[in-house]
Amino acid sequence: MIHPLQTRFELAFPPEEWLGRRVILAVSGGPDSIALLRLTAAASPPKLRESLLVVHVHHHLRGEDSAADAQFTQAVAVQQGISCRVFDCPLEPEDRIHGSLEQAAREKRYAALLQAAETWGARYVLTGHTADDQAETVLFRLVRGCGIRGLAGIPKARPFGPAALTRPLLTFFRYEILDYLKYLNQPYRVDHTNRDARFRRNALRHKVLPLLRRHVSQSVVSQLNHLADLARECDDFLRSQVEAAWPRVVAQTTGNSIGFRVTELRRLHPYLVKEVFRKAWQEQGWPLREMAYPHWNRLSLMVASTTSGPGTAPFSPVLPGRIRARLDEEHLILERLPARDAIVAEQADAVIDKGVGSPP
Repeated sequence: MIHPLQTRFELAFPPEEWLGRRVILAVSGGPDSIALLRLTAAASPPKLRESLLVVHVHHHLRGEDSAADAQFTQAVAVQQGISCRVFDCPLEPEDRIHGSLEQAAREKRYAALLQAAETWGARYVLTGHTADDQAETVLFRLVRGCGIRGLAGIPKARPFGPAALTRPLLTFFRYEILDYLKYLNQPYRVDHTNRDARFRRNALRHKVLPLLRRHVSQSVVSQLNHLADLARECDDFLRSQVEAAWPRVVAQTTGNSIGFRVTELRRLHPYLVKEVFRKAWQEQGWPLREMAYPHWNRLSLMVASTTSGPGTAPFSPVLPGRIRARLDEEHLILERLPARDAIVAEQADAVIDKGVGSPP
C-alpha cells in the first residue's frame, strides 16, 4: 500500500521530470530531510538510484553528536541504495556573518551544495523545507521588517548554479512528516540545539508560533503560508510592471553607472519607482543586502523632488556599496564611486543630513 504522502510527493515533484537525471538530496539526518530521502528513494526504481546523491554537511558544532549525524545519514542512504558524500565544513569564529551562527552555517551549507552540484553536474538539488519552515520564515521576516518580496518567503524552486534548488515538501506540514516516519518505523536524528531559544528561529518555532496557535488561530501556519503565496503573486505582478517600464525609464548604462529619465520615473507609482531602483542594483551587481527601506525611500524622494538643492531633496547621497545618487538636469544618475571618493562624499553627505535632517 502506497502511503498518501508518497502520492502527494510524486504530484509535487513528478518523477518523470527527474528520474534518470542527477539529483542531490541535502540531508542533515533530521526528520524533514530523512523523509525527503525516503520519499525520493521510494519514487526511484533501484536501477535508477545511481543518479541520486545524498550530501551531508558536517559543521562540527556539536562534537560527537555531529559526527553521529553524519554516520547516521550515510547509513540510511546506503540502506536505500543511494551514494552519500559528507562535506567537512567546520565553523570558525571568523565565519560568523553579522554575528549570526545560524546564517554562517547556512552560507557554508549552500556553498557545499553548490560545489557538489557543479562538480557532479546535478540537475536538481533538493532540500527538506516544509510548510512549517515557510511559516517561520514569513513571520521572522515580518517582525524584522520586509517588503512584499520578503513576505513571499521560501520559493519552491530557484536557479542554483547548473541545477534548480527545489523544495518538494514545501506544502507538507511537520506533523505529517513525523506521522510518515512513524508509519515507516524510520528513526531520525534530533538536534537538541534546535530547542535553544537563544537562536532567533528557535524562539519563533517553540515560543511565538505555539503562542499564536493557542491564542490567535490554530491554523496560523496555514495562514502564514497563504500570505506567502499571495505575496509571491503580488511580487510576480510587480516584477512584470517593472520589466514593462524599464525600457522607458532607463536612459543609459555603463559598467559602473546607470541613468534614469526622471520625467518617466514620475509617471510610475512610488512603490514601482523603488522596485525599478532595486532592479538597477540587481542589473549592476551592486550589494543589495545593506539596502533598507530608508535608502529606497531616499531615492524615491529625489525622483519626486523638482530640484536637487538642500532642503527639498537629499543631495547626492552615498548609499551602501559606495553608490552615489545625483540629479543631473532631467536624469537621476546612480554610480559606484572608487573607495577614496566615497569616503569624501559620505562625509559631505553626513554634513548635509545634519543640517537638513535625515530622511524618514
